[in-house]
Amino acid sequence: MSLSTAVTTLRWILVACCLANFGTDCYFVKVYNDFDVVTFRWNFPVQMGLSGLLLVLYIVSAITICIQRRRSHQSVKSAGTGSLIATVIRGLFVVGAAGGLLSVTVGRFNQGARSMYILPFGRDTPQGRALNKDYTQYDEKNLFNCPNLWDNGLQLLCSFDRTTIVLSTIIGVLAIIEAALTFRYDTRRSSESDFDHSQHVDLEQYGQQHGHGIKPVQYDAVPLNANDNRP
Repeated sequence: MSLSTAVTTLRWILVACCLANFGTDCYFVKVYNDFDVVTFRWNFPVQMGLSGLLLVLYIVSAITICIQRRRSHQSVKSAGTGSLIATVIRGLFVVGAAGGLLSVTVGRFNQGARSMYILPFGRDTPQGRALNKDYTQYDEKNLFNCPNLWDNGLQLLCSFDRTTIVLSTIIGVLAIIEAALTFRYDTRRSSESDFDHSQHVDLEQYGQQHGHGIKPVQYDAVPLNANDNRP
C-alpha cells in the first residue's frame, strides 16, 4: 500500500468514526432536551465541538487528496514551500484538537465519569436552580457499570456514553497518526517536485549553454572566374 493510499484510507476511517461519534453526541443533546432530569458534564460541549471540527476537516482533506491523486502533473508552486507550510499548520491544528479530545477521554477513563447522567430532581426545579448548574456531586461515576433498568427513553444513555468515550479515544489516536503520515507524504511530494524542477532547470541551462557555444559553419561565397580551366 502506497503512502498516499494509506493516508486516504485513514482519513475515511476517521470520517466514519467522527460521524458515529457526532451522531451519538446529537443523541445526547436530544435526550437532554427531552428529559429535565438529564444533565451533562462541562467537558461534553468541548468533546462534541472537537469531534465536529475534525469531521469537517477530514471530509475536506479526504476529498482534497483524491483530487490531487487524479492529477497527472502537479505544478511546483502548489507542491512547494507554501503547501508544506499549510501542511504544518494543519498538522498542528489536528494534533491540538486530538490532544484536547484525549485529555477529556483519559480523565473520564480514570474517574469513570459520565458525559450524561440522571439527577434525582429536574433541572428547572428550585433545588436544581439552587445548584447553579453544578451537578457533579450527582454523577455516580458508573460509566463501566451501567444500571440494568432506566426510566423510559433512557435505556441507551449509559451504553452510548461508553461508546462515545471509546470512539473519541480512537479518533484522538488515529488523528495524531494521520497528521504524521500527512506530513511525511507532503514532504516527500515536495521533495520530488523540487527534484523534478531542478532537473528541468539543469536541462534548460545545458541547452542554452551548448546552443550559444556551437555556431553554424560559415562558407564564404567564391565568385566563379570565367577564365578558369574546366575539365
